[in-house]
Parts: sequence; C-alpha cells; structure tokens
Amino acid sequence: MGTVCPQCNATAQPGQTVCTVCHSHLYAVPSAGKKGAGIIVAIVCGVVLGGIVLVGLLASMLLPTLGKAKNKANRMKCSNNLRTIHQAFNSYSTEAE
Repeated sequence: MGTVCPQCNATAQPGQTVCTVCHSHLYAVPSAGKKGAGIIVAIVCGVVLGGIVLVGLLASMLLPTLGKAKNKANRMKCSNNLRTIHQAFNSYSTEAE
C-alpha cells in the first residue's frame, strides 16, 4: 500500500515522492505496515525500562544511608538537649547559693 496524495487522493507507489496524476509533492507519512517500526518501539521501551530499573536500584542503595543519617541527627539532637538541661541545672544550682 502506498502513500495517498493529499490533493487528488490518488495512491502513489512506495518510495514515490511526486504524484503521477497531479504532480504535487507527496508528504513522507510512514505507513503502519513497516517492519522496522516494531524493532524501534521495542528498543525505545527497553531503554526506558532500563532507566527505570537503574533509578530504582540507585534509590534502594541510597535509602538505608539516608535512614542512618536521620538516626544520627536525632541522637545528636537528643544529646544537645541533654547538654542544655545539664547547663540549666548547673546554672540554677550556682545561683541558689
């Protein structure tokens, strides 16, 4: 099946760039029956799927590290709060004398 001319609706042969009836230029519209189109779609889907897998792998490696950093920050916060309470008690005890 060839390309259809937009001016006179005549069917042109595959690979033909000028209509033989009205001599207008044919647009390069790919036909649905091309054999290479399926391969290109498969390659693009494979690349996209590979990218998604790579992002998931990197995220799974990063999440435990972020959890450890959060725990360390919470311990540091608690330690600083205890230090502040200790200083307040010391300050209060020296003023009471």
